[in-house]
Amino acid sequence: MADGSNFQSLKDGSDADFEFTCTPCSKDNIREEADKYCPECHEYLCKTCTRCHGRFIATQQHTLLDKSDAKRGAVVSRIKCLFHPDREIEMYCLTHDMVYCLLCIATEHRSCHEVNKIEDVSKQRVTQAEIKSLLDGTQTVQDKVKSLTVKQKQNVTAIEKEKEAFEGKLDDTVTKLMEHIRKLKRETAKCLNDKYSTLKEELVSAISVSGRTAEDLKQTKEQLYTIDSLDLEQQFVRVKLMKKTVQDANTFITEGEAEGTKFIVFTVNKELTDIITKANSIGEVTTGIVHEQKLKQRQYKIKSMKEINVKLSNDEQKCYISDICRLADGTILMTDCFNNKVKRLNTNDSVENVYLILMLTLQGILV
Repeated sequence: MADGSNFQSLKDGSDADFEFTCTPCSKDNIREEADKYCPECHEYLCKTCTRCHGRFIATQQHTLLDKSDAKRGAVVSRIKCLFHPDREIEMYCLTHDMVYCLLCIATEHRSCHEVNKIEDVSKQRVTQAEIKSLLDGTQTVQDKVKSLTVKQKQNVTAIEKEKEAFEGKLDDTVTKLMEHIRKLKRETAKCLNDKYSTLKEELVSAISVSGRTAEDLKQTKEQLYTIDSLDLEQQFVRVKLMKKTVQDANTFITEGEAEGTKFIVFTVNKELTDIITKANSIGEVTTGIVHEQKLKQRQYKIKSMKEINVKLSNDEQKCYISDICRLADGTILMTDCFNNKVKRLNTNDSVENVYLILMLTLQGILV
């Protein structure tokens, strides 16, 4: 099959060999001899496809060439506009140094100066220096894109690891929360059991006393039926004891009724439940960006050099300066290790002499 970008002939050894075959028909495995060529679609067309090509709205304005013209290299494929793919590039805007279609110029570049037709500004051939510069620039940008792609892939790997780490942290947090809740449950259940046991013990004790009191009253009642059979002295003693039993029973009843009915109440920790039920998430998930800041390399030049004798009259050893520090006011501090001193040098404060030490005097020795 021959396509629009390659004008070589096709010989596949079939029963019908054509110099150029119809591109659309070839897509359906049908071999038809091409009659025309469309430089817009880069396709060879048989007679049937040529008629169809002129009927569709999208292709009816295309200029078709004879296949012989296409073979001779007469095909000139106009480049389409980046912003309007259905239109050809025809104009050049010097203001933006970019090529556009007529619609771009009419809508977006009406106020631009130096707008010319492509044929008016493309008379000179592109120089080899310009091509080399563009190739170098393309290679530089290509390398940067590759480097950026590597960083982006590394970034994907990094956030995948971060996601896995945060998922583990999320699981650990949920586990700790559940363990704490279970701990609170155990402590609350123990408190419930303790309260229950205490109340039950009190009630069982009260029931036991009630049983003994009832039994005493039953015996008192039975003894009253037979009191006439006793002599006067025994009757007197028995009645007093019976009254005491009845009085004790009344006192027990009064105290029991005063105590009321015992019960257990469980009050939910509303503060805890509110925190959990009103929480929208276990934790907040955010994203961030870290920009790589490239440090600008600075080059410093020495404006002048001068040897300074920093030895003092009371120095016992030969001077050995290990560190030097220049302060904002121009003062220079230096450490003399052999003499265990910090020495200060004063400089002229004039701007032109910031880097040129003209007059130096040793002052203020710190031991």
